Amino acid sequence: MHLPANMDGGPHQLILPGATWNAMFNVKQPAATNWFHPHTLDQTGRQVYMELAGLLIVEDANTDSLDLPKTWGEDDIPLIIQDRRFHTDGSFAYLSSMMDS
Repeated sequence: MHLPANMDGGPHQLILPGATWNAMFNVKQPAATNWFHPHTLDQTGRQVYMELAGLLIVEDANTDSLDLPKTWGEDDIPLIIQDRRFHTDGSFAYLSSMMDS
């Protein structure tokens, strides 16, 4: 996603307990499927593994003219596929060596 660096968040932009932060920017890019996720120092891999991520779908003036499925929920179904391991109780089995340094 094209956005100003100071609106992307990251470990250099701490949000202290009780404080809030809002990303605000104008979307200036062609249609695309983007994804968002946290940028917490040394925690990004674990947080994405624990489902703290999602899609941002950008449409533009050309979107309707494309030969793509257009009926949301019928033939246009956003899908995120992630590989995970589970403990026998069904909880996530995250190993820090998988994604974090």
